[in-house]
Amino acid sequence: MNDALLERYPRLARLFAAYVNQDWAVHGETPYGAVRAYASATKAAERKEAVAEIARLLAEFRGEKALDAALGDLLCGYAPSADGTTAKAFLGRVKRLLAAAPRK
Repeated sequence: MNDALLERYPRLARLFAAYVNQDWAVHGETPYGAVRAYASATKAAERKEAVAEIARLLAEFRGEKALDAALGDLLCGYAPSADGTTAKAFLGRVKRLLAAAPRK
């Protein structure tokens, strides 16, 4: 675990630790369902901050190995490669889901 990373990306740490953790299936049929559960449980301002954190994370960690390691350090319990996708593609979809969530 990388405490500095958790401090720099607190919204993503919450999303991954609480929803897309090793038990993500509790929150949805897919990891993206768990993201939707997070979106439903949070206010628009927090989702907006999470979207901004994803953009910063993608800028900071450009390679797939680095992104995979960052996801692990942020307590993400889902491995995108297990489903034949990349960490970058996974984060891009998470970003789109959060940005499209209804305001509340």
